[in-house]
Amino acid sequence: MSVKSEPQLLRWARQKTDDREAKQRTIVSVLNRKTILMFEIQGGQPLELVFEQKYGTIVDYSLFGDGYIVVGFNKGWVAHISTHIKELKEEVSSEQIFLTTLDALATNDTLYKLAVAGENTIRFYNLNTWKEIRNERIELPKNAGKVLKLEWVSSGQLLVASTASGQLYGYLTAPFSLNSIYNSYVSLLTSFTEVTIYDCTRAGGESAPICHVDLEIEPAYLAHGPYHVAVGEDLI
Repeated sequence: MSVKSEPQLLRWARQKTDDREAKQRTIVSVLNRKTILMFEIQGGQPLELVFEQKYGTIVDYSLFGDGYIVVGFNKGWVAHISTHIKELKEEVSSEQIFLTTLDALATNDTLYKLAVAGENTIRFYNLNTWKEIRNERIELPKNAGKVLKLEWVSSGQLLVASTASGQLYGYLTAPFSLNSIYNSYVSLLTSFTEVTIYDCTRAGGESAPICHVDLEIEPAYLAHGPYHVAVGEDLI
């Protein structure tokens, strides 16, 4: 299939259909930074998505959920679109997130969240409500530079941002499940190499951290005893 301009940001997708078991058989790409082209490799005509000029040019997009696309534009807008053939021409929603520019975006199906970078920040949105989760907003260092790429691990625990200054920033975006309990004490893995110990009997109604333990490894096991906390690696 020939196209009218060089395709960019090519990705495989599963177009939304009435068959929820459908496989990824659709190629998605950006043309001329203005439209998104969808091509079903097993027949069918190419579908081209055209957006309002006020949004600006396409910077990034991400596929999520049951065949949806969220598109980010250089004027700070994001648009949310269904790829179902009956809904394809209609935007589900759109919003101007940044007043100046949008740098990159990513979605995660496990958390069902959208991360959007721009104006030296990363903002997070609930994909069910499309409301910002304000207490999760991240302020990037002033010397970070423009965010070139956002990438989420599938579990949603870590979001990585690469920037024009050559930096990589990793952020914990979901709690770790590694923990251990002994009597009233709880040990939690609170970062890749840190364990925080809480005393659940302290006054105030909330568990208070009593210490933080820095580790030399990223543990796979954690155990709490009467006097010690032990961690171990999974070397198998």
